[in-house]
Amino acid sequence: MLRGWFAALGDRLTEVEVDGVGGAFVRSEDAAAPARSEPSREVRLLSGFDQYVLGPGTADTRLIAAGRRTAVSRTGGWISPVVVHEGRVGGVWEFTEVRVVRAGQGDCQTLVQDSRA
Repeated sequence: MLRGWFAALGDRLTEVEVDGVGGAFVRSEDAAAPARSEPSREVRLLSGFDQYVLGPGTADTRLIAAGRRTAVSRTGGWISPVVVHEGRVGGVWEFTEVRVVRAGQGDCQTLVQDSRA
C-alpha cells in the first residue's frame, strides 16, 4: 500500500540516505535541508504513538535499540511515550499525577509527583 502512495506522489518525494542507508524519503522541496542541519543534543519527550517512532517502525534499531523495543512497543499495540536524546530513543516516560501548586496573574507553576514515591 505504501509503495502505491509513494508512486502516486511521483517527483514530489525524494529518496535520501540516513547514515549511508537509503529508503528514507522527504518532500523534494525539502531534500537539501537535512544536509544543512546540525546534530541535536536536545532531550525531547514524545507522546505515545508519535510519528517519529511510528514512521520508521519500532523494529528500526537505528532509532530504538533492540533491548528497548519491548518497553516502547508493548502488548496490545501500545506505543509508549518516549525520551529521545540525540535522535535515538533512550527510554520511556509517563506522568502519574500533575497538581497545580500555585497560580495567579498568568503565572502557573506545577509540581509533578510520582505516585509510586
